[in-house]
Amino acid sequence: MKLNEGEQESIYDLFLLTNKKRMFVLNYKEGIGRDRVEEWKKELEEKTGDIVLIVDVKFVGEMANMSGEQVDEYVSMLDEKPGLAEDIIKGAYDTLELLTFYTGSQKECNAWCIQKGATAKESAGVIHTDLEQGFVTADVVNVDEMIDVGGWTEAKEKGIVKNVGKEHIIEDGDYMVVLANK
Repeated sequence: MKLNEGEQESIYDLFLLTNKKRMFVLNYKEGIGRDRVEEWKKELEEKTGDIVLIVDVKFVGEMANMSGEQVDEYVSMLDEKPGLAEDIIKGAYDTLELLTFYTGSQKECNAWCIQKGATAKESAGVIHTDLEQGFVTADVVNVDEMIDVGGWTEAKEKGIVKNVGKEHIIEDGDYMVVLANK
């Protein structure tokens, strides 16, 4: 049911499951009534505003035993690119409004999942509560840009690393080095 802004505020504290964002996965076997499934997808998106994916669930399961080349070959034979496991994961992230940021050293890289809109200080708290409590500042760069220029040192030399404060909003794909006093 469509609610206006006032009605949504009134029921917000009830935490109703029916008021939560959803993601629909329409299980589809390649070659069987694609037009009908596309219509269902369009109807669901219009009525609910939620994410709707068309996925051949059996194929996604079979992909686990295929090489990357076999998957690419199979996909190239189809008229349309099938929904893949990556699409389901991306859909879930979008539905839950999540993003990934990275930390690490020369020996390892860690990926952390946070809510969109999280600040640098809140993101540091996901790593460890001491980092959030003692947060001073953070150095941030997009991980793809950092890799493209050759690494952390090169990114600093090229000036693409930004020093940010606690209110800075972390973006998907940021690599962050936290400076804390604890």
